[in-house]
Amino acid sequence: MLRFWRRMTESYGASWVRQFGDVSGEAYKTWSAALSGYSEHQIGNAFHSLLEEGAEMPPTLGKFIKLAKGLNRNTEGMITKGAAIESHKYLQRALPVPPEVTERRRELARENLSKLIASLA
Repeated sequence: MLRFWRRMTESYGASWVRQFGDVSGEAYKTWSAALSGYSEHQIGNAFHSLLEEGAEMPPTLGKFIKLAKGLNRNTEGMITKGAAIESHKYLQRALPVPPEVTERRRELARENLSKLIASLA
C-alpha cells in the first residue's frame, strides 16, 4: 500500500497530498482498509486507467474502487487499449512461451539482423 500511496503522490503531486495527506493520516488507513480485498493486478489496472484517462485531479476512493472492480471500458463499452495491454502482460506471466517458440524467435531475429547488416553494407 505504501508503494501505491507513493505512486499516487508522484502522479497527482500536491493535489493528492492536500486531499488525502501522507501515510501517517487517516485517509491512508481508510484507503488501505478499503483496498485490502483487491489484488495488486486490480489496483494496477485501476491506476493505469487513471493515467490513460489523463485525470488531472485525484480520484475519490469510490471511483478508484469502481475502476479496480472491472475492466476499463470507454463510452461505447469497448475494452480500452490500456486495459488490454495490462491484461496481456499478466497473461504472458501466467502462460510461459514454449522453448521451441523462443528458439524460433531467436532464429528469425538472427536472420533479420543478417539481412539488415547486408543491406547496410
